[in-house]
Amino acid sequence: MPGRNTPPATLIWPTVSGVVWPGMVALTVPSLPIVTAVAFDGMQRTLRTGGRLLLHGYSVDQLAFGTGGPSDPAHLYTDTLLAEAFATMEIEELRSYEAVISEGAGHSGRSALVDLVATKR
Repeated sequence: MPGRNTPPATLIWPTVSGVVWPGMVALTVPSLPIVTAVAFDGMQRTLRTGGRLLLHGYSVDQLAFGTGGPSDPAHLYTDTLLAEAFATMEIEELRSYEAVISEGAGHSGRSALVDLVATKR
């Protein structure tokens, strides 16, 4: 159980000593920018060398559609944000695009999305 002296980052992205993952999928991880930064760092720390990350979420252009996702632009992705956050990895694909999605009443219609595929060096 976390105590008063538990570093906040471990509450967001716990690290188990010696455990690394061969791959990771992150789907729409909206949060406060500091939480997102800690999560992105944790993703990279816990991937093994050669491990692959697949990240998918809403881009800031989603605000124009209003078909789901966060309403605060600070909780959305840009290509620049992801390129900078994952600069130490080999970015194989970083793509913003529009698509029609149907993921329930709150996430349906034309959407602005972004995908990242990156491998840890």
